Amino acid sequence: MSYSDYDAASLASAMVEAERAGTDSMLSAKYDKYSAQVSGLTSLDSLLADFQDSLETLQDDNALAAQTTSVSDDDYFSVSSDGTAATGQYSITVVQLAQTYQSAMTFDSSDTLMPTDGTLSITIGSDTLTLDFSTLDSDATLSDLVKAINNASDNPGVTASLVRSGDSVMLMITSDDSGEEAGVDSISFTAGSSSATSTFQSAYDSLTVLNEAQDAIIELGSTNKVTITSDSNTLEDVIDGLTITLKKAQDDGDSPVSLVVEADDSTVQDNLQSVVDSFNDLIESLKELYDDDGDLEGDSTVRNLISGLKSTLRSALPDGMSLADLGLEFSSDGTLSIDEDALSDALSDNPDILTQVFSDTGGIFDALDDYLDPFTKTNGILATSLQSAQDNLESVEERQEKWDTKMEKLYNRYLAQFNQMIATMAILESNASLL
Repeated sequence: MSYSDYDAASLASAMVEAERAGTDSMLSAKYDKYSAQVSGLTSLDSLLADFQDSLETLQDDNALAAQTTSVSDDDYFSVSSDGTAATGQYSITVVQLAQTYQSAMTFDSSDTLMPTDGTLSITIGSDTLTLDFSTLDSDATLSDLVKAINNASDNPGVTASLVRSGDSVMLMITSDDSGEEAGVDSISFTAGSSSATSTFQSAYDSLTVLNEAQDAIIELGSTNKVTITSDSNTLEDVIDGLTITLKKAQDDGDSPVSLVVEADDSTVQDNLQSVVDSFNDLIESLKELYDDDGDLEGDSTVRNLISGLKSTLRSALPDGMSLADLGLEFSSDGTLSIDEDALSDALSDNPDILTQVFSDTGGIFDALDDYLDPFTKTNGILATSLQSAQDNLESVEERQEKWDTKMEKLYNRYLAQFNQMIATMAILESNASLL
């Protein structure tokens, strides 16, 4: 063969490929292993965090304590339940609604000039706004007075506004809050001597109280009634677990409105199914990570999580109670399922059973969260494992980079050697041709 039949680059590449094959295979295997671990642990951390969030949401929303409320006449009030109210029937009479104080003074125009002296005082309880007209601009108008009242640092809790009616404008003073104690006790004008004083005096003399501040009043019961007052038309602490929103007062002699609170078994069963689905989704996702070809194939942490979640679900039950007592059972594949008949019987015996077992302090939701916390907390088991996998992956990448650099130098050395060999062969062939 002639020297021209040889290619130095191909020869050098072949030598390097043979040299690096074993190490490349080893580094590639390690890279795939640690990449899978990083991906798997990241997914695992997200799965557990999402599951904990779903538990917290279900617990905060009292999802397993759903109730229905109905009223015999919703013209007078509406009701919502957070699921914790005592079931039963209540009789309620709406005597009067809470309302805000409101009064009006009539002026010719919003451009009516204000006095340049004198004071206007508005008092609620022990708080008084005293507005000195001399602090306003000399050409201040009624609109400027509105701004001054609303922006005053000692405003006791009122809002001023202008309402136009025909050829006149009314200065409205409205208390910010409803209820008797939030009402304006007095509005007083101390006249000065400026030219606009008489105009303001005439408007002040026209002051009309449109609404007196008052508390809401309801009566509970139909025979021996209990009177309850509130500064708001939204009653949140009259009957535990219920929010009653008053709409209209009843006429004297009207019969009480009936309010019925009942357990909403259908919604409770749907929400329990959500709990079961969330648990099963987590178990299935963990199995996918653990099984053959999963990112965490055969990982002991995942295996322990699967068994630990199941055992925690059982161990968190009150003494003497089984999952079957709640209409729950584990299927052969390790997932939860609901026996609707058994669940219905459990709710009939005790409508609050699921709340007591799952949602109350120390219940199943708390137990599952406590079990998962060491895994998901900052610097916990998963964070430590993930950091270790990331460190290993980074180490492999650094080894690969150094190995590539070493192989590049080896290639260049082989290339120089083969180029030298081919050059020598060329000289020898040339000399041989001269003989």
